[in-house]
Amino acid sequence: MGLGVGVEGMCDSRDLLSTWAELRWLLDSGLKYALDLSHVQIFAKREGKKDHGLLKDLLQSPACLEIHVSDNDGRRDRHDLLNTPPWWWRDFTDAASQITAVVFSEGRQLR
Repeated sequence: MGLGVGVEGMCDSRDLLSTWAELRWLLDSGLKYALDLSHVQIFAKREGKKDHGLLKDLLQSPACLEIHVSDNDGRRDRHDLLNTPPWWWRDFTDAASQITAVVFSEGRQLR
């Protein structure tokens, strides 16, 4: 069908691609991927670290096919609307001109 297929990291501590180190591996691997910023928010809180440089690299990589945008409380993937800019918003807007991925909201519009 001519569509790209990519892997998506999760946010549960048992899942693959749910740490900064695993996302670095993903970026270096050359695999195609979807980047869920809500998941990134969860494991950044869990690890107590925000890797702005890696996040920008992930956002701007041609291997990134999709970027999923929503908010949460840092504990679970709630798909909340972005009512206030999350910590990663600046990285996202700084990278915007270089993003080639499809970007869409997973925020629950009707809640």
